[in-house]
Amino acid sequence: MSPALLASRTIATGMNMALLAGFAVLLECARARLAGQLAGAPGVTFAQPLRDLRRLARKRRIRPAFASPLHGIWPLAALAATVMLIVVIPGFAAGQLTAGRAGPALFIGLLALGRAMRVMAGIDAGAAMPGLAAARLAASGLGADLAWLLAFAALAAAPRGATPEAVLAVLGVLLTWPGSAPVPGDYAGPDRAVFVAEAMLRRAAALALLVALVAPPGLAHATAPLGWPEGIVVYAAKLLIAAAVLGVLRLVLPRGAPRTGIVLALAALGVALLGGVAPDRLGLAAGLLGVIGGAILLWRRWPAEEALALLQGGAAMVGFGLGDVKGAITILVGVALGRVAVALSGAGGLRIWAIAALAGLPPFGVFAGDFRIFGAAASLSPLLAASLVALIGAGGARALTAPAPPGAESVPMRGAAVLGLLLLMVVLGAAPVAGLR
Repeated sequence: MSPALLASRTIATGMNMALLAGFAVLLECARARLAGQLAGAPGVTFAQPLRDLRRLARKRRIRPAFASPLHGIWPLAALAATVMLIVVIPGFAAGQLTAGRAGPALFIGLLALGRAMRVMAGIDAGAAMPGLAAARLAASGLGADLAWLLAFAALAAAPRGATPEAVLAVLGVLLTWPGSAPVPGDYAGPDRAVFVAEAMLRRAAALALLVALVAPPGLAHATAPLGWPEGIVVYAAKLLIAAAVLGVLRLVLPRGAPRTGIVLALAALGVALLGGVAPDRLGLAAGLLGVIGGAILLWRRWPAEEALALLQGGAAMVGFGLGDVKGAITILVGVALGRVAVALSGAGGLRIWAIAALAGLPPFGVFAGDFRIFGAAASLSPLLAASLVALIGAGGARALTAPAPPGAESVPMRGAAVLGLLLLMVVLGAAPVAGLR
């Protein structure tokens, strides 16, 4: 390779790393701003995370008395693993320095390595609470890593343009998407700042992996600098769209169903290895799995909003499988509005109405979508329609009698917002798209 081509590939790799680092900062600032608004703290500015990071870097380190000599190494090791992940992830240009040398196994391995460094940091000092948090982090990451591996394997085995396999794989990844990794409680000052920065980069790297999973082709090449501006713009747009879509889907898809996500990712791999399945049958099977899984979680005292989101999401998949796209979209829009309403209502008096709207009781929009899907199912099989009515009805009844989860306190000045969302769901149920008038 000539020195000019090597220099071009090196510069493209560095530019891709800078792009992902800038995206990580932007994503964290936007997330903190939105979280502050939802928590009723309007004083949180857009650049607050950067100021907090600078304050942490200026503080004094704290080392527990029983910590090992590696206590200060774990933050740097976690950051190194995540930075290496950003280096090897495919970016805006093909043919970067790591092209051909990185693959799904390395991606998932680096994700797991960074998480392992956090686990080691949590148990290093021998304290009880950080150790329990580290154990929960290790358990939550196992399902996510397995789903990533199965999803990449499914897309590798599936023919190009295989939409059902891609949908199942992405749903499996989203259902097992881990929450934000906590910073071990016995770290402070610069060490804690390193962990915070690593979490920001990890969030951006996960979204970049999602983009690589769904839309891998790039418009630029590392050895053709004239195409870099176009490639950077397109890649940045993909990252922003992925972040927005993930935020919306997290309102619809439950965050507490990693087993279902692993099953969906495994189903995607099975479908790909078997040579494909008709999309309508696949949607029907996946939808029934979601409905049954949501009903089971409700009766096992899972949080009502999480289980109902899985149950009604399964009903929407059944609608797609039966060809009733309008009913399925009506359910998904209603579930998104209902999830926001439940989150804003807390443990207040409006919570039961928000749960009723999310469960599909009339006259709300989710009910309108369910009504359409029941009709489509009855035209195919009365037994299928009766089973859907029984499962969704029993799930709704269980959700209405479930107590509010601990810590779900009512937030002042949110009653008007909840009423507005419920009114939107009523309008959705009465709209012509629901087909009820």
